[in-house]
Amino acid sequence: MASKLLVLQRLFLGVGTVLLVVWAAAHAHRHLGMKSDLAAFEAAQQAMSEQRLRLAAADTSGITSDAAPQQPASESGELDGDSEIPSIVVTNALAESAAAEDMPPPAVSLDIEPDYSLWSPTRVTDYEETLAMNLGAPQALLNIPSIGLQVPVLEGIDEITLNRAVGRIPGTARPGGLGNVGISGHRDGFFRGLKDIGPGDDIEIVTWRERMRYEVREIIIVDKHEVDVLKADDEGLLTLVTCYPFYYVGHAPKRYIVRAKLADSEII
Repeated sequence: MASKLLVLQRLFLGVGTVLLVVWAAAHAHRHLGMKSDLAAFEAAQQAMSEQRLRLAAADTSGITSDAAPQQPASESGELDGDSEIPSIVVTNALAESAAAEDMPPPAVSLDIEPDYSLWSPTRVTDYEETLAMNLGAPQALLNIPSIGLQVPVLEGIDEITLNRAVGRIPGTARPGGLGNVGISGHRDGFFRGLKDIGPGDDIEIVTWRERMRYEVREIIIVDKHEVDVLKADDEGLLTLVTCYPFYYVGHAPKRYIVRAKLADSEII
């Protein structure tokens, strides 16, 4: 009997050691991946900052947005989160010009209590760690009644920003502007509910001066290297981006895209 207990103890010890090694490897992989993601974001953010300065200079020189030189969208960029941020052509020059910074912030509060029911425990912890941080005034409020989501839209898609809220993808149109507004969020946080959204559902964007209602047209799944879904457009479009599959362990290989078209708007 004693020998059987000794065998069981050794077996459990071996299993525990293996699980500990697996956990340590996964933790190290996540840490290294995050550092790589942030470095790629900072490089892309610098590139977008230079582009904004060029657009602002062109605008003050009397060059209209139609005459501004257009650069092709990057073919090497990747959508959201796990790697590089794509460089996207902006149709409306004001959306990225310095003049847009002079607009008053929207009457939107960051103090919105999220619904944690679908979140991963790690994402809940990450969110709570950002509560003491000053991340600036949100650009808008994103509201999707069908899945009970209400979340501020901040500028950028770095890790801290997406832990606190959702973020406008640099290079896409600003909320309230013409073109294609791209918004990114974490699949295990605010945007996990997107798995339950469907064509015909309403999405509302509220800025400091306007309330816009979009209607979901399609949901597609693309490779993370695909950036065409974020290309500029003359119509009022809204593109929500998150990683896919929703419950994938590690860096997800795909992107879940919700595409919606402006249905109506009103000044508030």
